[in-house]
Amino acid sequence: MELNSYQEDGIVRLEVIGRLDTATAQEFEKKVLAVIENAEQSFIMDCDGMEYISSSGLRIMLMMLKKIKNAQGNLVLYRLQDNVSEVFRICNFTSLFNITATKEAAVELCSAG
Repeated sequence: MELNSYQEDGIVRLEVIGRLDTATAQEFEKKVLAVIENAEQSFIMDCDGMEYISSSGLRIMLMMLKKIKNAQGNLVLYRLQDNVSEVFRICNFTSLFNITATKEAAVELCSAG
């Protein structure tokens, strides 16, 4: 699992690559918390490289969303692979997260608040 972050016009773009599962969840949590604590309040997450997400990964995603919202920030996910999108749908995370198909739509939604 790899997490890259980029600062772009007042928005932090996160890029997740690999599997977000029990084996990688703790490392992902540390990295994402460091980025959230030291960055802007607006985040978009490119999930095209996320091959798989487990319940451990979902827990961290939910924690991340709560921390960002508590800081009056925004988080928009985009380009979810079909299998990851299906997990989000089954777990009803689609009602919690803003999810778009493209980076442009994610930036627009994130900027709109």
